[in-house]
Amino acid sequence: MNKYNFFILLFIISSNSFSSEISCVPSTTSTPPFFISDTYKQGDRIYENLRSLEDRSVKTHYINKGSIVHVDQSIYQQTKRGQYLPVEIISTPLDSEQAGITDQTDRRNRFNYLKSGSNNLEHAKIGVKGFLNKKSLKPAGKYRFLLKEDSILYERINKEHLPNLNISLKMEGRRYQTNKCCYENNGVSNLKCFDEYKYEIFQNNTKIKELSLNNNSCTIFDSLSPMSKKDFDSINGILNTLNMVYGDLTVLPGYKVEHKTVRPNLVKFPIKKLANAYHYKSDDKASSDLFTLPSVGCVFSKAIKEFGTKCKTSGCQVQIGDMYHNNTWGVHHRHDNAKCVDIRPFRLNEDLDYGITIMDKHRYDSKKTCQFIKTMQKYGASYIDFGDTSCDAWALKNLTKGTHLDHLHVCFNNSLTVKKKCAEK
Repeated sequence: MNKYNFFILLFIISSNSFSSEISCVPSTTSTPPFFISDTYKQGDRIYENLRSLEDRSVKTHYINKGSIVHVDQSIYQQTKRGQYLPVEIISTPLDSEQAGITDQTDRRNRFNYLKSGSNNLEHAKIGVKGFLNKKSLKPAGKYRFLLKEDSILYERINKEHLPNLNISLKMEGRRYQTNKCCYENNGVSNLKCFDEYKYEIFQNNTKIKELSLNNNSCTIFDSLSPMSKKDFDSINGILNTLNMVYGDLTVLPGYKVEHKTVRPNLVKFPIKKLANAYHYKSDDKASSDLFTLPSVGCVFSKAIKEFGTKCKTSGCQVQIGDMYHNNTWGVHHRHDNAKCVDIRPFRLNEDLDYGITIMDKHRYDSKKTCQFIKTMQKYGASYIDFGDTSCDAWALKNLTKGTHLDHLHVCFNNSLTVKKKCAEK
């Protein structure tokens, strides 16, 4: 997209492009300006098959989940659910952006099956057209869109150089707010009309401006990355806590069967952003066991950061084991809901990378461990399974005496405390 076209896009189409002035009135529509690709009958995979426009039985490309596609509005309205319709790719996640999920060079990678079957297909890039099933398309109104910092749109609307800008379509209930704009073309009395969709621009969660865009004049969609609205606050909390920007965080799309969630959207816990944390016994090169719910990632990162301000000596390193583990992997249960994390007990005066139990009196530090338990509970931990019952009564409030002597099993529900703590700055 060149800057001249972008200027036209933002400041309304120049009147000398037409034989009459453009007249716009506020309006609404039930039709989104574009759609986000999901999957249909793909099982637990993070891509969909794009089919040939000449022969729908032929798979020509794979399209990564979370791509932005354009669909002719009249065709969309005429197509029934379960039927195929032609689409054009206008933005798509790069394979490199999913490198934190799969790793075809590592046979141990837990998530390689998510891309199984795509090896013989070409990645569908911007401009590619083909058939997708209507059931694999999600309306744009369900998402917030992270704005990439290397885009022209980011440059034009962000003179203050604010970090973490995002965009949302302006809604009125379930309808999209628009400007209905019309003009007479070359003196013909029949009006030509188009919709300008209204967008709200946020810096984190603070709205800073609005703008209207005519999607047919120019594309800005290679500037955007879709993010589920229900996860947005939690992801924002992680980014703000750890001074990260959009694009630093790996997101694993969820998986549903007949509207039932099999695996929710997950994020890879950014452990390298925490100086006082360490991941032990990684499952594979991509650390597949470090994924968790966005809400858990938010409060857990805040809790670790606060603990690091109180516990600064040797032995205070937070040594993290498994977070998400699917039960079908058959090796580690009670982590299937992505709400729990394992942490080694704390040490007296060293941070060596090998196991420890509460019976090891020459290494185990009960005082540090109880201090950590209190911090976890402050940030909404609802269940802590650990065998040391020497902490005071307040710390024991949610502590369940269990058989875990070599690690704490800490879980967070999506409680009001978790939401409140995640939202705190």
